[in-house]
Formats: sequence, C-alpha cells, structure tokens
Amino acid sequence: MLLAWRTPMLSDTAWLLSVAGRALDGERIYRDVWEVNPPLSYLIHVPAVVLARATGLSLSFAFTVWLTAWCTGAVALMAALWDRWAGAPASRSTAVAVAAVMLLVVPGPFFGQREHFILATAMPWAVLLAMRQAGDPVPTSLAAAAALSIAVAIAMKPFFIGWWFALPFLARPRRHWPEIWIVPLFGIVYIAYVLGATAYLPFIRALGARYWVFRHRSWLYVGAGNVFAVIALIALVVGFPTLKRPTIGRVLWTCTAAAWLAVVLQGKGSDYHYLPAIALGVCLLLTRGRVGRLTLAPIVALWIVGLGWLIVDGGRDDRRSAMALSRAIGPGSVEVLGIAADAAWLLTSDEGRPWRSPHMSLWWLERSGGVEMPSDTFLRASLLPAEPPDVLLLGDNGVDVAEYLGRSIEWQRVLHAYRPSQTIAGYRVWRREVVQ
Repeated sequence: MLLAWRTPMLSDTAWLLSVAGRALDGERIYRDVWEVNPPLSYLIHVPAVVLARATGLSLSFAFTVWLTAWCTGAVALMAALWDRWAGAPASRSTAVAVAAVMLLVVPGPFFGQREHFILATAMPWAVLLAMRQAGDPVPTSLAAAAALSIAVAIAMKPFFIGWWFALPFLARPRRHWPEIWIVPLFGIVYIAYVLGATAYLPFIRALGARYWVFRHRSWLYVGAGNVFAVIALIALVVGFPTLKRPTIGRVLWTCTAAAWLAVVLQGKGSDYHYLPAIALGVCLLLTRGRVGRLTLAPIVALWIVGLGWLIVDGGRDDRRSAMALSRAIGPGSVEVLGIAADAAWLLTSDEGRPWRSPHMSLWWLERSGGVEMPSDTFLRASLLPAEPPDVLLLGDNGVDVAEYLGRSIEWQRVLHAYRPSQTIAGYRVWRREVVQ
C-alpha cells in the first residue's frame, strides 16, 4: 500500500483505466480504442473510474481503494470457508494474516497488475479445493462465490484454466461439486458477450498473430530463466513431498504449478506474470516446516530489501521525466499517440490538464513486422477531437510514429498543421502551428 502511494501508477494500469474511462464515455473499444486484451481486462477497472468520477478522488487513489476492496472481499470469502473447514491446519486469524500479506505486501512493484486481481481469487479457491479434497461439506453459496471468482480470473487470462482443472484432480471422487459448472457457464456467457457485443474478434483476427510474437520468448527461458520463475520452481521442488498426502500442501503445490504453467503458456515472461506463482509458492513453503522456512528466509530478505529501495526511491526518475514533459507542453490541450511507459502514468495524474487518453501502442506492431492500416479502426484521423489539440505527443520507443501515421493521407493532412519540437520522457512533442 505504501509502495502504491509512493510510486507512480504502473503504465499498464494507467492504460486500462484510460480504456475503461473511454468506454464509459461511449467510445467503442477495439475500434475507437486499440486494446489487445479481452474486454474483462478493462471492465474490471470500470469501478475505479466510476468511484473517482463520483467522489472527486484522484484516479490513482480510487484504483487503490477498488483493488484493496477486491482483495478484502477475497480474504473475507476465504475466511468464511476456513471457518467451515474441519481440518484447517491453522487458526482463522493466522490464515487471514498470511492472505493479507500475500495480497497487500508481496505484490510490491506489481501492485495493480491483472495478476494481482487474479492472485486474490486464488485464495478462497485454494481453501475450497482443500475442503473438497477432504470431503468436507461446503455451503453452496460459498462454493459458488469461490468458483465465480476464478471464472473471472480465467476470463481475464485463460492461461489460468489449470486452477479449474485442479478441482476434479484434487477433490474426493464420487462427490457432488456443483461449483464445477460455474466456470464453463460463465465462460459461455462471456464468450457470447465478446462475440455479440464487442469488436474483439475481428480485431484479434487482424492483429492477434502479431501480438502473439511480440516479446515472445522460449518456453525454457520463461519457465526457468527468469529469477521469479526460479523462485516458483524452488517452491515446487521443496514442496514436492506434500503430494504424498491429501493436505493443504498438495493443493498449494497444484495451484502453484498451474500458475507457473500459465506464465509458460503465455510465453512472454514479464516479471509481474509470475506474481500468482510466487505468492502461492511462498504459501507452499510455509507448509513445509523448518525446510520451508530456511528456503524462504533468503527470498524474503531479498524481497524486503527490494521493496524498501522502491519505497525510498519513490519512482523518482519517472516523476522527474513526467514533470519535465508537463512543463515542456505548457497549458494547452494534448492528444497522445502511442505509449511511452516512462510517462504513461501522467495520463491519469491530477494535473488538472485536459489530457486525452492514449490512442494506441504502436511499437510492438512495428517490431513484429508492422501492420496494414485498417480502415475501420481509430487510426482514422477523423477520431481526433473536433477542436485540434494544441500538442500531439508521439510515443518514441524506437519507432517513428509520425512516419507510421504518415502512410495515411488523412494523417498527412493532420500532421501538416504541426511541427516537431523536442523529445522528452519518451515522447516527441509536436506543436500546432497557429495561422496568423
């Protein structure tokens, strides 16, 4: 929480909040706004935008409140299940404390990523799996709530489907598990919504293959070459003996393995992708007694040092870059074309400036071979505001965005009214020429 307050908002979070806000304003996602993730990725951010607009809170603070509420609800559901678990290995207060640390401390620099939302859903689901494994009765309402939570997680990132398959794998056979149907039913409804009410399918048909190869790494590197992957694998190796008996350790080992496999299947291996696997792996190590604690000690020490440094530093360089960009632009209106991560958080800051949310992230397309200019997307220059903005910010991640847009005659006319001035914080500043 302190880290979230001290450091600038993550660029991914800023972008999804921008998309959510534009959806509320009536813009058509996947046509007016170029977003590569399925709808639930931005829809889950809508409550934060609504809260900010209704209360006047800053968007970053409103998002922190919303994510904290999401995590609190997950812990409350886990606690309700824990109270009904006859073979619970620890007290309810201990379980709640561990879950709170996993959700509010361990995420650290990844606070607010979609994996953070997904990790929260794993907490009650793991307890439900342990109860089904033991054959304990579970109130239908609580089982349904836990299943619905991971249905949302899987809808955001289908790679986590392994958590659902863990139910028939771990649960005691010849028992009734009504919650097993909630995930596929939710999936059917969600897919029907995506196909019938959004333009996601045509968008992905056009660009999905290129996005798949963007930053795609070998499965060997993703599975074992990243330091966070190594931490997850260490937890799986140390926790392997728990598979011999039907305990919470077996459940946590299975969920950790499924979370690690989700990262491997995604094939990109960004650090934050490992968050669920790391947090569940830490919980697994806690079940291994002295061996687990000895394994966990250096991991916790390094994590504390890293978090401490981030809190002290407070994203100093990002703040300086963004403030320099703000001073360079001056008081005019701004349209952002392309994303530069160094200053993306400024798009949702409380500058009182008439910022426009970014239209697109072009550079991954360029680095994966480029893409034809689709005529039915926001690339149309007509989607710029009726009143031309004073400044255009063109993201400069090693890609000449002006040249890219200049392939369109419409954009040639638009850019003709602007002149490039300087590059600051990853953005090329183009100013509108005033005709005397």
